[in-house]
Formats: sequence, structure tokens, C-alpha cells
Amino acid sequence: MGCAKSEDDYDLGIAMNYGYSSGSPHLLRYLTEHTELLHNPPYQDWETVLSCGTTSAMEIAFRIFTNPGDTVLMDGYMYSGTLTAAQSQGLNALGIEMDEQGIIPEDLDHKLNTWDSKKGRKPFVLYTIPSGQNPTSTTQGFERRKEIYQLAEKHNLFILEDDPYFYFQMGKHTIDAPPADLDDYIKSLPVSYLSLDVSGRVLRMDTTSKILAPGLRCGWVTGSSQVIEKFICYSEVGVVCPSGPSQVMAYKLLDVKWGHEGFIRWLMNLSAEYRRRRDVLVAACEKHLPTEYCVWKVPEVGMFLWIDLDLSKSNPTINQVNGTEPWQKYLEIEGEIFNRAQENGVVVSKASWFIPDVKDLKQVSFRLTFAAAKEDALDKGMERFGQAVRSYFGKGQQNGKA
Repeated sequence: MGCAKSEDDYDLGIAMNYGYSSGSPHLLRYLTEHTELLHNPPYQDWETVLSCGTTSAMEIAFRIFTNPGDTVLMDGYMYSGTLTAAQSQGLNALGIEMDEQGIIPEDLDHKLNTWDSKKGRKPFVLYTIPSGQNPTSTTQGFERRKEIYQLAEKHNLFILEDDPYFYFQMGKHTIDAPPADLDDYIKSLPVSYLSLDVSGRVLRMDTTSKILAPGLRCGWVTGSSQVIEKFICYSEVGVVCPSGPSQVMAYKLLDVKWGHEGFIRWLMNLSAEYRRRRDVLVAACEKHLPTEYCVWKVPEVGMFLWIDLDLSKSNPTINQVNGTEPWQKYLEIEGEIFNRAQENGVVVSKASWFIPDVKDLKQVSFRLTFAAAKEDALDKGMERFGQAVRSYFGKGQQNGKA
């Protein structure tokens, strides 16, 4: 793999002025090459343009493809920022049921086949985080993605592919370290919807927030030229253009300093570091959590750990309700454990934050992240969370085993 390196007159002086809505041609060339290297969209008229990060790109995409009152299909558990962005535009979010591989195709197909026109026009947009999903950390396998793409063609859906955790390939918890060879690492990356897109119905959104620095507020989107033209038009009357200083910093680092090979090696190093932190957190789970209640699956992609509380294991009557709906009981348990954990000095994310309608809450779950905390903090935080769970159920402080 060759390194693309070049010095020219693109510097901070130029970057401080107004720029193109599509982004700096220098950085754009590099990211287009990067996209072709990793995704190679299977049609001719695709383009890549810069964005002000995924949140901005998502908001623009909603404006392009929806009208107030429309329904957007999403992962059953969804990043709360996406829910807020949709609601702020008067959109309704409809979650698709999920399993260990994310969206369940049969439920997606059923919801579209049985769509009631009284609810408005049939959904046209499917928004998904396919790799290391936020918050559940699920990753859609190759066959699952093919099924969903086929359903998109069947029902004329447009897919918004938000993939900020795509590069964090940590591998399984019980095997040797992930590949150290560049080509092997590239082969280990999930097959993207963009790379499956034969009919121009995917807009892929990438960001520097997770792989370089969130403060850059810089990302890139890729799709058909017709969609990208619309995206640029909406950018021109909104954000105008991505941050000039952010673009020149990204360009100097990615193209001038690293080249494609150096960037891939950086991503490999990030994956290795996240793997190490994940393993520390999983070990802390095994050490501190009561396994009669807590169930988790070790994530292979991303930066999150999703913990379900199996309330039926040692107390089958816990799900019985007296004059209340089950979701209300789940909210009560979730809130009580959250508060106890907070009193212990640790903050976790509640599952109810990630669903459009809390009445759809079907169990008690929490999201944890290992992205930034130090090793001792991960262990201490899990110990305090375990204490919160045990104290709610009146258990002692014995360690759990996975």
C-alpha cells in the first residue's frame, strides 16, 4: 500500500477564509481515495464530500429525505442524539426489533408490509448504526446486511449508514491479538452498506470524532452524485462549509504526515488499545457483577458494553405487576439502580434513553463505555455498579463469575 504525501500551499492562512461547502479539495481527494480503498462502491457516479461531523450530516440527510410527520425507521435501541434530531424536525421514530446482530430483517419486512397509511406515508428512510452499534454494541454480519439491503430494494428504502465505530475491530475475547498486517486488518473490517449498494440508495456517514478528535467537528459522507448535490445545497444554506482550521489539520495529518498506510496503522493501533480496555472492563464484569442477574456479550467492534438484567433467574416474581404496565416496572428498577450507582460515584446509561417510546421498554439494560477511562477506573466503576445492582436486590458483596 503506497503512502500519498505532498506539500503544497494549503495552509492555515487559506483555511481561515470561507471555503467550499463540499470541503477542501486537498482533503477531499484523500478521503475519496480512502473510501475507494475500503468500500469501493459498485457504481460509477458516487462522490464523497466533507461534513461538520455525523450529527450535522444526519440532520441534513433528514431534511433531504423526509417531511415533518414522516416516520423514520431505526435500530430498536438508538443513539439518543439521533432521536432528538429526528424529533426536532417533527419526525416519528419507529424502532425495528434487534437481536445479537442488530436489526431483525423479518421485523423490518413485517412493519413495512403491514404499514397503516393512516399513520402517514410509508417510511422511506432506514437509519442504522451497523457496526459496534450505539448503544448495544451489536454488529450486523455480512449475510444480515445483504438481507436488509434486499429489503431496502423491495420496499424502496433509502439507507442512512452511520458508521463511526467501523474501524474499531477488537476481535473475540478468547483468541490471540487481532491481525498486525495491514491487508489482514482491512479484510477484517465489516462489509459496508456502501460497498453493497448497486442502486444508489445508501448515504454513508463517517466522522473523525472517534478516530482523531471530536473537537474537529469534521467528517465525510459518500453517496450517489444526485444525493451529494442535494447535500451540498443544504450545507450551503446551513453550516456553509466545514471548519477550515479543522480541515487543514486533518489534511496535514492524514495526507502529508501519514498517507493511507500511516492512517491505517493508526486505526490498527486504536483497535488494539480499545481491545485492551475492553478486556479490562470484561474482566471487571466477571469479577464484580452478580451473574444471577447480569448478562452481557463481549463486543468485537466499537466502544460499548451492553448489560441486560435477567430478572427471572433468581426471582421469577419480579416481573409480576400490580396495576402497572411491565414497562413501568422496568423503568422503576432501571431508575433505582441508576440512582444507586450514581450515589456510588459511577454513571451508566439507561436503556430508556435510547428508545423512541418508553412504553416499548421490554427489559432493564444499561450501556457502559470503555473509551476513555483508565484501567483502575474501569475496575472501580464496575465494582460500584455491581454494588448498586446487588444492593437493589438485597444481595451481598460476593464476586460474580461469567
